[in-house]
Amino acid sequence: MKIELRGQVASQKFGPAGFGSKEEKEQLSKKTNKQAETGHFLYQQGRLEEAVAIYESLIQGKVKSTLILGNLAAIYAQKGRYSEAEELLEEALSVDQGFSEGWATLGFVQKAQDNIHGAIRAYTISLSLAPDNCYCHYNLGNALSQVGRFNEAIEAYGQALALNSQFPEALTNLGSAFLEVGKYQEAASSCVDALSITPNHFAALNNLGKAQQALGDNRSAINTFKRAIACNATSPDPFFNLGSALKSINEIKDAADAYQEALRLKPEFAEAHLNLGALYAQLGRAPEAIACYERALIIKPQLVEALFNLAKAYATSNRQKEAIIAYNKILLISPKLAEAERQLSLLVDAKVDLAPMQRAQGCLTTTDDPGERAQLYFAIAKYKDDLDDNSAFDCYQKGNQEMNKTLLWERPNIQQLIATNAAVADTKSTWQDEHEPIFLVGIPCCGADLAQLVLSQNPKLGKLGKTEFLNIASNYILDSNINSMSKDVISSIKAIHRDFDLANPIDDHDLFGFQYCSAIASLFPRGKIIHCFRNPVDNLLAIYTTYLGTENPWAYDLDAVIEYYDFYRQIMAYHQASAPAGMIHLNMDEMRANPWMEIPNLIETCGFEWSECYLNTEILTQCDKAESSSASSGGLANKNRSSWLLWSQLIDTISKKLELKGYLASNWA
Repeated sequence: MKIELRGQVASQKFGPAGFGSKEEKEQLSKKTNKQAETGHFLYQQGRLEEAVAIYESLIQGKVKSTLILGNLAAIYAQKGRYSEAEELLEEALSVDQGFSEGWATLGFVQKAQDNIHGAIRAYTISLSLAPDNCYCHYNLGNALSQVGRFNEAIEAYGQALALNSQFPEALTNLGSAFLEVGKYQEAASSCVDALSITPNHFAALNNLGKAQQALGDNRSAINTFKRAIACNATSPDPFFNLGSALKSINEIKDAADAYQEALRLKPEFAEAHLNLGALYAQLGRAPEAIACYERALIIKPQLVEALFNLAKAYATSNRQKEAIIAYNKILLISPKLAEAERQLSLLVDAKVDLAPMQRAQGCLTTTDDPGERAQLYFAIAKYKDDLDDNSAFDCYQKGNQEMNKTLLWERPNIQQLIATNAAVADTKSTWQDEHEPIFLVGIPCCGADLAQLVLSQNPKLGKLGKTEFLNIASNYILDSNINSMSKDVISSIKAIHRDFDLANPIDDHDLFGFQYCSAIASLFPRGKIIHCFRNPVDNLLAIYTTYLGTENPWAYDLDAVIEYYDFYRQIMAYHQASAPAGMIHLNMDEMRANPWMEIPNLIETCGFEWSECYLNTEILTQCDKAESSSASSGGLANKNRSSWLLWSQLIDTISKKLELKGYLASNWA
């Protein structure tokens, strides 16, 4: 889960109440008027203590003047004596309800005391009496922004700027309001205008960087946040924003450094702990990620994103009981959070506890959102599966149908991918000869987990597991300047593995890497690419019934699944034709059927010394698990007749669609 960048708002402003009306001056005695003018002069000169002494002596003398009461209240407000200021203003306004500057100062005082709605009312009354007060328009905009009324705030800032176009704070906060309503280009323009007046305006720089990142210009955003840091190196916010921008371009280490600097400046910065934890999770460093999430929750116990990430980290670290507790905490805070219901269903057995299923069923009746309904259907289906209920299959299908309403898959451009792989092949790798990484590639549910388990028995193999390496590397592989890929870019890819011993083989298990097999072979000439595949009907059936992550829109509709498989076959045909020397096709069905022959062949191909550990009990148990289409890896192999009928109909549909495309054969030889 993602945390938004932190915008910056310039402070509110107000001026002195003024001399008051002409009539009021005439009503004061000459002596009192002279004292009031002296107090006002001292106030304007910043000699506040002297001004206070004069004003207080006049009030003690029973002089009730809006001028005196208003100016003394303004001084008290500047000194943070808000309750005393409010009392004076109420007294002044009881004398003259038309005292516009008094209403403006009252708005300032009430906002300072977190009475935002009272402040909005006071500013609005002041502007009805004196619409040309640019500071009052500006402060009204700040108050409206604070309660989320951003479109009204934009109008208020616009009124302030119509009266004073050289008002950098109004331009900055106008940019902040534009950001909140998604008008990123307008936000950037407002901040640029503010910086044309005040080049080192910290808040304007921070908001400009945020707008640039929202517009997809991460490089400019990074430079802008660095300018903000140069203006104010003691604020944690630009470091936090810099970390988010660096993460967007997969500069993971630098992003972590930025978050850590934000935390050095503000140790209780919960969102920085959260985002740093997400980086550690991306690098496969679960213990550090968990520590960050736990720290964030000590600071903000109801930070749902931290709880969610913590629950996922517990689950992937085999700490299921703690994960269940975390998901239940999420549902206490956000009882309608469907994704938490779905994740919890993967950890709870309905035979033991029916309450989560009943809660999910109740939530299904209260939401029309397709994404939420999909997650709830998936949760209910899993619980029904626990109970051997034949309606589980129907719930999975309904979940797929709902999910397909929310996500559209755009087929990657094959020719562009081919050109990209070919361009990388023209570069020279800077990796040393001793580096021999192993990449497992294929499509989801292809059975590669078994290959991963086998290879992980080698104590010399760096156990990266399923990582984000290829997702990160593709940021460079797909760079627009790929034809002149520099040594620095190759080094950046290499640096992703900086936490591992590169003298040993590395197993990088990222199934979407099949798109870049030729590029991988070029970057790692001594590496090996193991392409895992299985019977296509079984594979696609497993995808359709089990691959339910929201990031893969092609997984929820059979036609989309077939289209994805067609894309996979075409790009793999290119890789096969280009014949990278280190590419191995591994039939996972054959490995499961005959592990005593196929596993030794795999170990020999990888150049490892043979050991019986590669055929241990855990591996042989995995091989014995049924992998036929009637019991594909989805937990949906229900035992009653009606479920088997639905299952066979789905198999038949997939088979016919594959046959039309000529993909029923699974042989890659």
